Amino acid sequence: MIKVLLRTLISYIAIIVSIRLMGKRQIGDMQPTELVVTLLIGELIAISLQDLGEPILLSLSSIFILVFLEVAVSFVCSKVPFIKRLLGGKPIVLINKGVIDQKAMAEVRMSSEDLLNLLHSFGTFDIEDVYCAVLEVNGTLSVNLKKEAQPLTLKAPQNSLPLLVVSNGKLITTSIKYLGLKKQDFMLLLKNKKANLKDIYFMTLDSGGNTVIINKTQTPKKENVQ
Repeated sequence: MIKVLLRTLISYIAIIVSIRLMGKRQIGDMQPTELVVTLLIGELIAISLQDLGEPILLSLSSIFILVFLEVAVSFVCSKVPFIKRLLGGKPIVLINKGVIDQKAMAEVRMSSEDLLNLLHSFGTFDIEDVYCAVLEVNGTLSVNLKKEAQPLTLKAPQNSLPLLVVSNGKLITTSIKYLGLKKQDFMLLLKNKKANLKDIYFMTLDSGGNTVIINKTQTPKKENVQ
């Protein structure tokens, strides 16, 4: 009995430490690789608790090897956007300027009913109120309502949802393409803002030209087009 209690306590601590090391949050916010590691950790712990004859150190070693691999993959993904998109996917625009992108819907294998259910969970019951909707990597839906459907306190000139265009000094070409820009146009935009691509940690841009730029180790700088 004491052996079971000790194994349970050690396993509990190991799970807490491993999740903290991965630095992640709720299950619904996890990337696919993070979810796989979490499930494997649970399976290893279950085996350890069921087979009291197996050394618990073996299970703990396997757990921390998995955590190390996840941290290494996360580091690589932060440096190589292609690997991040390959392993984690990318956001998909399902509704653009009030029009459902049926090709994108087929790509993510989503039906009209699924889309409506996601809009309902967001609090939107009339699809004609939606200006832009993006299916995020974690499966949640980000929605930008049309100007006339927004609360009076939130009404503003209608632009597309801000897209992440630079991450840790790397240009996200899919976002640039979606905004209808060529690479040279975007580089000219940076030049006009006196910004250096390699110095940017985070940058968003919408179709109206509104940007948010956060340089590495600096505070946010927001610019709105008047």
